[in-house]
Amino acid sequence: MSSSRDAGVGAGRRPGRDGEGPAASLPRVRSGGSDAVGAKGVFDHYARLVQRLLGVPTSLVTIVEEHRQVFPGAAGLAEPYHSERQTPLSHSFCQYVVRDRAPMVVADAREVERLADNPAIGELDVIAYAGWPLVDRDGRVVGSVCAIDSGPREWSGEEVAILEELAQACSAELQNARALAEEGEALARTIFDSVDVAMLFYETGGGLILANELARRFAETTGFDLDGPFRADNHGLVPPDPHVIARALRGELTSQETMWVGPSGNQIAVTVSSQQVFRPDGTSWGTLIAAHDITNLARSLQVRESFITTVAHELRTPLTSILGYVELLVDDVDGRGEDLERTARRIDEAATRLRDRITELLDTADRHRQLDLASTDLAALTRGLTDSFAAQARAADITLTTQAQHPEWAVVDEAGIEMVVRNLVSNAIKFTHPGGHIALTTTGQPDHVRITVTDDGVGMSPDEVAQACDMFWRAESSHRQALPGTGIGLALARDLIAAHHGSLDIDSTPDVGTTITLTLPRDPTRAAHSLPADPCCDP
Repeated sequence: MSSSRDAGVGAGRRPGRDGEGPAASLPRVRSGGSDAVGAKGVFDHYARLVQRLLGVPTSLVTIVEEHRQVFPGAAGLAEPYHSERQTPLSHSFCQYVVRDRAPMVVADAREVERLADNPAIGELDVIAYAGWPLVDRDGRVVGSVCAIDSGPREWSGEEVAILEELAQACSAELQNARALAEEGEALARTIFDSVDVAMLFYETGGGLILANELARRFAETTGFDLDGPFRADNHGLVPPDPHVIARALRGELTSQETMWVGPSGNQIAVTVSSQQVFRPDGTSWGTLIAAHDITNLARSLQVRESFITTVAHELRTPLTSILGYVELLVDDVDGRGEDLERTARRIDEAATRLRDRITELLDTADRHRQLDLASTDLAALTRGLTDSFAAQARAADITLTTQAQHPEWAVVDEAGIEMVVRNLVSNAIKFTHPGGHIALTTTGQPDHVRITVTDDGVGMSPDEVAQACDMFWRAESSHRQALPGTGIGLALARDLIAAHHGSLDIDSTPDVGTTITLTLPRDPTRAAHSLPADPCCDP
């Protein structure tokens, strides 16, 4: 065989189908390469067989794609190509096997016109080359099984025959791998289309591999790709960079997010989550994105918020007048008889409680307010609250103590944190039996401060703990004891602590007691400046 030109071997038994267009054009091979690389253990075995039987330093099983060649099988390949399992098409000899749909045998590539300038000669020491076509089950040549030597070499007829046999066996493996992949794809598509969730799967390079019908309907009806996602408060477009799909593909969508998508007037609310998908060998395969349509829930929550705000404002205005007149009445009846004075004060107390409940309702609609951050001694704050609740605790025959001797400074919304701790202590008093004990503790670490409220009261079951921070939820014990309350306090507390980039943790056991721990960062750069804008966006 000549060392100055490449030669087709096996005339009259050309692999693949003829008459498929110009010989200079490559067929589009997309999925075959990815499937084969995923099963690279099998094809590595064939590459090692070629290396051993033909006595060459390097052997490859290749799939030639439009802009690259990938290596499902490789033996003796230099780094970084062995790890990357691909090269640009500019480095490919196998592309000519695919274009010609015939074997190619070269004794010295430097003497072959169309190969002489190929970068693989210098970078990969490809001097002698023998490649036999790799054929898919549709009869298309999609790559080759090849042997490579780093010096000039005359390939014998027996060596080429061995290469042919291994290529045929390797083609059968490729066809089997593709059949299994198609079965898996059909199953995945069936699952995708059967769930009531919009689902998309992107390969690692960012190309969309699979999207179910619901996802396509979302895109069509909302114009999602054109207009981008809206913020969760349904006001203002999110800039291009935070686009949820782009962030998911970068691995930045680490928790479920809620947003409005689509053009104004035709929006839907969705919760979006993503999961990185890996092959069995640990290499990245792609990203799965799931979106749930929660438009009806989101709109009902918006209606509820609007209703609460309207009703609370309507009640607050006349109540303010009532409290003013009650204050005048209390002053007027002072000294005119204990019964009359006691009655007036009870009216005042009842009206004050009603005002506090209305204020709580208004707070639920103002959860997106800005935080007023300032450096605050949280130990002093808890000591002050202990003093303010001392009389109420004594009246209930409950011991109230505090451990907050040393200053513990953090940048927080002082009024908001005081409200949270006040609600926790008030709850602890309500749910602790006479003779019980409540302890407030403030401790500091280098980067955070913890405030803990512990009681030995009625406690909660695991189910109750799971619901404790849900808006308007109240424990069964509060209903049994007819205790006052709206079920708002812990929900507001959770949101405000989350806005500080902190956490609220509940540890409770029935008939033993409850410990609620607030963890707040000291560093102001880690504190968020606004609360979640919509209840449906809670993490």
